[in-house]
Amino acid sequence: MIVSRFFMPGVLTAMFLAFAPSFPAAQQEEPDIPSMTRTWTNKETGATFQARLAGLNSVNAIMQNIFTKKKIPFPLKKLSKEDLEWIDFHKELVGKTDAELAKMVIPKGIMGKQLKGLTYREKDGRFIKMDGKWNARYFILYYSASWCGPCRASLPRNLEVYRDKIASRKDLEVVLCSMDHALEGAQKWAVSNKMPWPVFLFGYLDNLSKESPLIRKNYPGPIPSLVLVDANGNKIASGSMDGLVRKVEELASAEKEKQTAAEPE
Repeated sequence: MIVSRFFMPGVLTAMFLAFAPSFPAAQQEEPDIPSMTRTWTNKETGATFQARLAGLNSVNAIMQNIFTKKKIPFPLKKLSKEDLEWIDFHKELVGKTDAELAKMVIPKGIMGKQLKGLTYREKDGRFIKMDGKWNARYFILYYSASWCGPCRASLPRNLEVYRDKIASRKDLEVVLCSMDHALEGAQKWAVSNKMPWPVFLFGYLDNLSKESPLIRKNYPGPIPSLVLVDANGNKIASGSMDGLVRKVEELASAEKEKQTAAEPE
């Protein structure tokens, strides 16, 4: 099967792209850490080839041979619809080194995709743009505000629960959905309390239905409120942070029992 070595000198390259046999493209699993190397499809011939997307312009995708590292332009108009959609979603990653990509994560669920690039976190006394654990299976949407007395009163316990029971978990993340309309208020509250979770400026941002509609959809009204959702933003439960952590533990335990029961004896 000829798929990987499509970058051959001169005329041979053109001949391969034009006449290579057609192979059905396999469904490609999206890794947590992004990679710009994948199997591409020439929609005109049906042939597939493996290469790294090394560059992009309005006409061509700059493909790099994974063996020789040689770069050759390939017309975007010849790529499949699936390839073009993949490029559109990953275009911000084009040109980044492997070391830079290794520090990034591609969200798989709708919740993570909507929040990626939109949250802030406290770091070394500053309030900076930073992502959370966007590939978690569950999210606790924590609707709160600095001006809310009950919110301030419940914060110390929630910080304790996060640090003791959530921070080390890969399957659960908390997103503080700040109801502060003033950016300064949200910043000061996060920094002064050294909040360890990502903060989404729900009350400050305009046009929220476009920014993250799932945050608005799950907004219960009164604050403080905590809502447990799955990776696609479907509500599972609401309650205290302690209670929602216990709910996630129950779900994880039930899933493990189900997998054990399905294993052949």
